[in-house]
Amino acid sequence: MIHTYVPPGSRTALRKHPDESVAFYADFVNLLTGEAALTGTPTLTEDAGITVASPTISGTRVVFQASGGTAQTDYTVEVKCADDDGNTHVIEVPIEVRDN
Repeated sequence: MIHTYVPPGSRTALRKHPDESVAFYADFVNLLTGEAALTGTPTLTEDAGITVASPTISGTRVVFQASGGTAQTDYTVEVKCADDDGNTHVIEVPIEVRDN
């Protein structure tokens, strides 16, 4: 199951348990112009304490896996991806780690 993410403009945080390994996505649909498509290899930069990996492009989304984190701690994951028009886009994904 992939947890959804509200596109840029909203700071709706995603939530996971510290013991979960969960797939999340960042949707770049509102950042792409015309018929531009995401391309290349997306990169992830995360706050210390949470682990993110395996970024892949799926249409207008970059899907990634998040695991770990400390309960009652908020993290930010920066998802960066280029498009075939030569632009590079960045979305900051807020993730809340909660054990309740």
